Amino acid sequence: MSESERMEELETLMAIYPELEITGYAACLDLPIALPSPLPIVCQERHQELLHLPALRIIFELPEGYPSSEPPVVKLQATWLSTETATELVTNAQELWEEYGGEGILFAYISKLQEAAEGKFGLDLLSVSKHIFNDLINYDRQAKRDEFQKSSYECSVCLYTKPGDQCYRMERCGHVFCVQCLQDCYVQVIKKGNIDDIKCMSLNCGTECMDFRARRAQRVRHISPRELLQIPIERSKVQRYVDLKRKNCLETDSTTVWCPRQRCQGAAKGNNCHKSTVPLEEMGVSDNEDDDAISYSLQKVSLHPKSTSKDNSEAPKIENDTPAEKPDYLAVCEDCEYAFCTNCRAGWHGTYNGCYGAPTERDLQKADQRAMKVAEQRRREEEQASLDYLATQTSPCPNCFTPVSKSQDCNHITCRQCRTHFCYLCSMQLSPENPYVHFNTEGTPCYEKLWVLKEGGDESKVSFEGIRGMENRARRYAAEAERLEGMGVRVRSRAMAEQAARVEAELERAREQRS
Repeated sequence: MSESERMEELETLMAIYPELEITGYAACLDLPIALPSPLPIVCQERHQELLHLPALRIIFELPEGYPSSEPPVVKLQATWLSTETATELVTNAQELWEEYGGEGILFAYISKLQEAAEGKFGLDLLSVSKHIFNDLINYDRQAKRDEFQKSSYECSVCLYTKPGDQCYRMERCGHVFCVQCLQDCYVQVIKKGNIDDIKCMSLNCGTECMDFRARRAQRVRHISPRELLQIPIERSKVQRYVDLKRKNCLETDSTTVWCPRQRCQGAAKGNNCHKSTVPLEEMGVSDNEDDDAISYSLQKVSLHPKSTSKDNSEAPKIENDTPAEKPDYLAVCEDCEYAFCTNCRAGWHGTYNGCYGAPTERDLQKADQRAMKVAEQRRREEEQASLDYLATQTSPCPNCFTPVSKSQDCNHITCRQCRTHFCYLCSMQLSPENPYVHFNTEGTPCYEKLWVLKEGGDESKVSFEGIRGMENRARRYAAEAERLEGMGVRVRSRAMAEQAARVEAELERAREQRS
């Protein structure tokens, strides 16, 4: 074939595949691979099924003798393509050239590769490395996303029809919602801490074909952190969801040992809900329904004193001569690295026979009773202090008996409760028309005392008059009598008690006269 004929075949091929790149008598074509059915791929213990594979790069080189005497030189490149499969496909080009007997085969060979893709290149399972595994998964998701964005969908929540680039299809169940509704729902749910509501918003998701009992027994199908990032939800919110989920796992596990430090309260190492080191982009859900689960794996490791497990690789080694059968009480907090004893909750002291363990329930009950007595005594003291303040530092309204405390201005008081006018010094009710006559009448106890305590101050140094003054004097005499009785001075104590009784009798007569 002449140079013009070789170039003519390449140009004809380019008319069919515009993305073809031609350099001299060589060409390069990226052939997209869309599989008719899911192809399983595995990487160690992880596996997934894909419908799209990264493009297969086909490189043609047309020698001078092509096609009459020489076949084209074909190279195939793809990260997922094994050497054996590539060699077999290249050999097919040689066989096809021999079958056509000196004719151009480029288009026919590309068609044959497309037929091989429809048959999944004869592969039942594709085993790849971890790096390639992640790339293939990301490519498959993006390809599905690009295909999804070409259509419009009705959101099952807001009932609006929106283009695909504003919607999201749930990976597990295929229900479609708009991104705005998903973000509004999941952000609020994570903010409130209701992790059981991080699921598909369809009410009957996963239970359409179940009866009533089966629906009640159906487990909550959580959405993976990886999928939340794809919606997209803020990374900080997704991290909070992961932390809340682990916290819930720790709190529901009876074998969890907590750090005794009040400022920490973290879980001890070796718990059944380990901190995940997997990035959020690769993290699946923690139930058995997700084949790509890369989350918390429960291991039968317990720090309970009765445990016989010897898995303490993360704990510091403590040298001692204790027999091997002694229980292992050592625990190390995974947050603050504090080593402590799980028996007595104190800092690690080594394994010796002087550890008496944590307080018993009876000890705790006694401590609670002592604390309650102290609290009750303190409450009584506070109530008595409040009553003493009201008795010595306030004047009661003669009408409604509301206590009043004055910090400045004159001793003419108007009660805010009943609007009664009265004297602050003696609590006598005053005339609303001329309340100041009480302070200007000679011979009365409050004569010329209108402005006493006008700037506030220590009221205990002021002698209140009238009924108020008699109440204070009786209270002081009674308190002094009680003090002297406690000191053993009985004669003076009896004298003070008699003085208090006389003041009380005088106080009763004054109250009767007022009434």
